Amino acid sequence: MTEPVVTMVTPGQNSSSSNFTVSLIVPHADQTSPIQPSDPLVYLNPFPKMTAYVRHFSGYAFGDDWAENAATLASALDNATISYHKDFYYTAEYNSVFQPVFRHNEVWLIKSD
Repeated sequence: MTEPVVTMVTPGQNSSSSNFTVSLIVPHADQTSPIQPSDPLVYLNPFPKMTAYVRHFSGYAFGDDWAENAATLASALDNATISYHKDFYYTAEYNSVFQPVFRHNEVWLIKSD
């Protein structure tokens, strides 16, 4: 498995109406000619250049953990009057589920122009 596993979250009225797009990062050595997926539901989608504001936290992360950390980061950016996209955020998980300690998780809010 690649790391991090990145998920774009577009919040809905509740967690069941939110949209989640999961991305696996292609290793640097394979980025010039990545293997093409055989399943039409799986596709390559290059990340555009972007500036991300990041908050990291540890432990096993579940739905509310991501949303709470995104809200904490959003509040800090709002207090500093920094512009960012408010309609979505990213999560990044860096550890295997089999690693119980020293876990690293991030939420990303993307700078808006």
